[in-house]
Amino acid sequence: MTDSRQQKLIDLGPHALADALLNLAVHSEEADDLIEQLIATPKENVQRFNKKLSGLKHSNRFIDWRGASSFARELEMLLQDLKSGVDDPLTGIELVAAFYEADNTIFEMCDDSSGNIGDVFRYDAKELFVDYASRCKDKEKRLIAD
Repeated sequence: MTDSRQQKLIDLGPHALADALLNLAVHSEEADDLIEQLIATPKENVQRFNKKLSGLKHSNRFIDWRGASSFARELEMLLQDLKSGVDDPLTGIELVAAFYEADNTIFEMCDDSSGNIGDVFRYDAKELFVDYASRCKDKEKRLIAD
């Protein structure tokens, strides 16, 4: 977003922006999820992460190649819940590991011929895992970062 657009949005004020976001959320599941993430406490975001991951593990839906990009954004938002909710590095590592442990289920439920979903694992999840691992103070646990 250009600086002038950003400034114009800032100039609208919080009430106008809140109303616009809520109106957008009526028509967009992604926008609704983003709002829920923004207003949730860190603990609630961890609960959202666990609930969404559990839902994915038990899902019977299939995402074809046309829906893979949208599904990848859904997975990115799932990791964002984690990033917004977990400050403790060991807890973060455990939860990112749980995400990786769900990879078989996730890849079986979709056609990732575009590579978008794989990229979430290769880049987004890896970056989050490395961030948590690098903040580990426990030297034995610190080996995870290495």
